Amino acid sequence: MRLLISAALVIGAVGCWSDTADAKASVDGWTSASTIFYYQPSTLEGEELWRVIREMRAAVAIATVNPDGSANGAVIRPGITHDNKYLMFGLGHNQTGQNFRTGQPAIIVVYKYAPDEEDKFKRNQGARLEIQYVSDEVLVKRLIDENKAHGANENTTFMRINRVFPLG
Repeated sequence: MRLLISAALVIGAVGCWSDTADAKASVDGWTSASTIFYYQPSTLEGEELWRVIREMRAAVAIATVNPDGSANGAVIRPGITHDNKYLMFGLGHNQTGQNFRTGQPAIIVVYKYAPDEEDKFKRNQGARLEIQYVSDEVLVKRLIDENKAHGANENTTFMRINRVFPLG
């Protein structure tokens, strides 16, 4: 059920965003559809969000755009750096990793479901994060060195967290 809900969120995010593939490095096109955040009270923010990611207590889905402009969605478990500024991925040479390396922003949906909660804002919590590939080799080396205790190594892909948004 969680996977299905996560996939639906990714498809929704990509569906709104994929029309803006020509917008290059800006995701303002998809955010213009979300000028009112109806689920602001359910947004995970700050240390609470970082803890949920670090402890892998939520479903995480990624939305990227393929070179042909089509949508790409993936379910994955990222790590997070000690300073909470970058997500860490152990990706192979798959399409999501290739899309990351284009430098265009990607969207992460973090969704935590608590079925026993009566309040819908407590039952459905999470956030959307705009992230972007870190290509600076000096910075990558520093991030590896600083985050070995968090699982970083020479195969880690780092993505800078640009912005955090409510789920919807």
